[in-house]
Amino acid sequence: MFDVASSTYIAIVPPFFGLYFMSLAEPGGVPAGAVWGATVALGLMASGVLAPIAGAVTDAIACRACTLRVASYICVAATVLIPVAADHGLLLAAVLFLVAQTGYTIAASLYDSYLVDIAPAAFRGRASGFGWALGMFGGIAVVGIALVMISSVPAATQTRHLGAIFLMSGVAFGVLAIPALSALHGISSSVQSARGRTEALIASLRQVRATLAGWRTHSNALRALNRPGFRGGRFV
Repeated sequence: MFDVASSTYIAIVPPFFGLYFMSLAEPGGVPAGAVWGATVALGLMASGVLAPIAGAVTDAIACRACTLRVASYICVAATVLIPVAADHGLLLAAVLFLVAQTGYTIAASLYDSYLVDIAPAAFRGRASGFGWALGMFGGIAVVGIALVMISSVPAATQTRHLGAIFLMSGVAFGVLAIPALSALHGISSSVQSARGRTEALIASLRQVRATLAGWRTHSNALRALNRPGFRGGRFV
C-alpha cells in the first residue's frame, strides 16, 4: 500500500515540476533555469545529509514508523502547498519542492529498510518485486487521472494547470498512506525512556560520523551500489 501511495508522488511531481516552474517564470524576472537547477542540486544534498540523521533519530526513539510518518506527511504537505506557493513567487514554490523531495527520499529509504523485517531471506526478492509492481500500478493510475484532468485544457496552457495535478498527487499520497503507515507501526519496537532516547541518539549520531569517516572500508556496499541493476535501494 505504501508503494502505491508514494508512487502517486514520484510519478507526477519530480518529472513535471520543472515544466511547471519554468512556465511560471516572468520574462526578465528570476532566472528560472538557474533556480531550478540549484533546487534539484540542493534537494540531493539535503537528502544526503539528513537521511543518516533521520536514521539515527529513528534508532534513538525505537520507532521507525514515527519517523516514516513524519517524513511522508512533510512530503504530502509541501506537495499540496506548491500551487498556493506559486502564486506568491517562484522561490517559495522551489523551496516547497525541495522540502517535498527531501521528505519523500527520507521516507522511501526508511520504508525500504522494512524489507528485512517483513520478509524471510528467501522471499525478499519476491516481496521487493511485488512492491515495485504495486508501485508501478499506483504510478500508472495517477498519471491516467492526470491525463483526464488536463485533457480539456488547451495545449498552450497545460503546464500552468499542473498545480491542480500536484494537489491531486499530494492528496492521493496522504490518503493512501494512512492505512499503510498504521499497519507498519505494528512492526516497530517499543519507545525507550527519555533518558534512553537521548543517549541512543548521541550514540547513533556518533555511529553515523564513524561510518562516513570510514566509508572506504565499506567496499562491498560500494560495489553493490555500482552494479548496473541497482536502482533506488533495490536490485531490479
